[in-house]
Amino acid sequence: MFQRTLLLRPCAAVALLASFVSPSFADAWDDCLSRDVKKIAAGCTNIITENTRSPADVTKAYIYRGGSYFRQGLVEQALADLNEALSRSPRSVEVLLVRGEVYLRKRQPDLALADFNTVLEIDPKNFNAYASRGTLQAEKREWALALSDYDRALELRPDNSAAYAMRGLIHTQMANYNRAFADFDRAIAISANNANAFYYRGLLQQRLGKLDLALSDMSRAIAIAPRIHVYYVGRAQVFSSRGDLDRAIADLDAALAISPNDKNAQEARALALATKAELERVGSSTRPANPAAPPVGSAPSGTAISSNPEVVRFVQEAARAFNTKQYEAAIAAASSALEKEPNNVAALRLRGMSRNQVKQHELALADLDQAIKLKERDPLLLTLRGFVLVSMKRFDEALASFDRIIAIDPKNTDAIADRAIIFRLKNDLPAALAEYDRALAINPRHAPSLSGRGRVYQMQHQCDKAIAEFDRALAVNPRFVEALANRGICLVLKGRFTEATTDFDRTLEVDPNNAQAFLGRGLAMLATNQPDRAIAAFDLALANKSSDEAFIYLQRARANFTKNELNAALADLDRALAIHPRNAEALTTRALVWIKRADLEHALADLDQAIEIDGNVIESYRTRAAIYEKQGRIDLAAADLRKAIELTPRSIFDIAAQADAKKRIERLEKRIPCGSAGATTSPNETCL
Repeated sequence: MFQRTLLLRPCAAVALLASFVSPSFADAWDDCLSRDVKKIAAGCTNIITENTRSPADVTKAYIYRGGSYFRQGLVEQALADLNEALSRSPRSVEVLLVRGEVYLRKRQPDLALADFNTVLEIDPKNFNAYASRGTLQAEKREWALALSDYDRALELRPDNSAAYAMRGLIHTQMANYNRAFADFDRAIAISANNANAFYYRGLLQQRLGKLDLALSDMSRAIAIAPRIHVYYVGRAQVFSSRGDLDRAIADLDAALAISPNDKNAQEARALALATKAELERVGSSTRPANPAAPPVGSAPSGTAISSNPEVVRFVQEAARAFNTKQYEAAIAAASSALEKEPNNVAALRLRGMSRNQVKQHELALADLDQAIKLKERDPLLLTLRGFVLVSMKRFDEALASFDRIIAIDPKNTDAIADRAIIFRLKNDLPAALAEYDRALAINPRHAPSLSGRGRVYQMQHQCDKAIAEFDRALAVNPRFVEALANRGICLVLKGRFTEATTDFDRTLEVDPNNAQAFLGRGLAMLATNQPDRAIAAFDLALANKSSDEAFIYLQRARANFTKNELNAALADLDRALAIHPRNAEALTTRALVWIKRADLEHALADLDQAIEIDGNVIESYRTRAAIYEKQGRIDLAAADLRKAIELTPRSIFDIAAQADAKKRIERLEKRIPCGSAGATTSPNETCL
């Protein structure tokens, strides 16, 4: 649980004992007292085996060699030497203190406690014994006993920075937050290079939801002591709480570079990767976030996912399986962890994410709800819950989930942008735009909101405005794939295929399975009359779970219509309209299918509805004019064609429809004689 503060480490004991070496023999101790472990072993061994040394010197040589072994992690050899030293000097408080630390390394706290107690029987005012015993009691979660020992230690040494830092951590665990801050501040005032004091204060800031301050303190700790891997693990958890999973993963990589076998860092990294993948899949990209406070009373950063090794193993298996898309295996492993520890939040989170992947939405929601009961203010859990509800089309409940995050932190731009995504899915574009505007008022450089606002403009067929927003997002983050792919789509719709292809290629370099890039490529194929290749690209977009399913079904229907595959086209149009019943372009395209089938009644009904929904779709007027012309209703046909010509094209498809409308109206001019109904007032005007 703690980055253990060894107030008297073996090296300190060695330095202390070195002061007792007889000056007349000082030269003989050079090797034994050196920093070179090989010299220490050789020098101390020579002293031990020489017959000319005094018993006191031999005892000291055992102590120094034992301390060297301990620093190398050779605890059994260290213990043997220290036991030998104690057999020669049973009341040596220095040796008892070092042996107590060795017992702690061997996970024998009772033997360590006995040694620290013995020291205090011999020397009731020994600062190091109180400090070491206090740390041991803290590790046993005996907070009152730990606090008593550190109070006594600081009475003896009121200028000891490390002791203030440790007592501050104990106060934190006892929820004595003001006293904890006072101790941390005092520790730093005594020693501005006390990394533990900054780290522990960072833990307290995190606990209180002050994530910016937590990051500042933990970063200072890392700057002072860059080789302490626990600091990176702690800061990674703060980044994770902010929703910045990329930086969290980077810190966990740094921790594992220092300590490759650290299970806590391994578990946290696997879980961060799994969560990042799930959030990207459901539409909430990993991105720098504003803080959302973790629950008051949560365990400090750097604590393990579980103290049960079997639970740890199952959680790791679940994370690995999720990250390799073996969702059933992930569910099984997480379930095994939960059998042993029903309230393990990491296992609940992994099982919920995995169940959502295999469309077990109700079970996924139950897992996440249980996890949220345990960590009510966790933004990632609330985000995941929101997007499970989106998968279930329960949009209002999803909005409420994000509202809970915003209630905790009103400036959380990610949660506001996620609300906008839901409004986009509901096709409530004004509401989506308002949410993006709200997020950008808080952070004008919030790339997801800039890109999201571009998406809204794109859906409103305002590609020039959309491209400008995508450009702004990419100025903030040049590898933001949502902006890259959707800018490419807008460029296709404007007929700028070369630029679009560059954007799609850059997108797929970053994300080889990006659905929007496949969608864009499909549009380019469709626009250049390659329907088979277009359909293949649209299939890839759907296989990679694009959030624009309705749009993809519409475009695939157009490709099938081009091939005269009317049944396939109609099936896709029905799918698109099931998602968005008021999709004017889908209704217009379905009308084209009805016309091909000579069903003018259904076609006209669809076109009337399309124009009522959106009076700016050129193709709707052009197509309805064709029906009116077939029916001999030339005046109505002419009116629709005139409207089609007046409108501003929104895409290359509109441009093609408008060009056809101009040809049709020219043909109609030749058919309609100018009479009372078509009289002109100028010789330059046509009858139409």
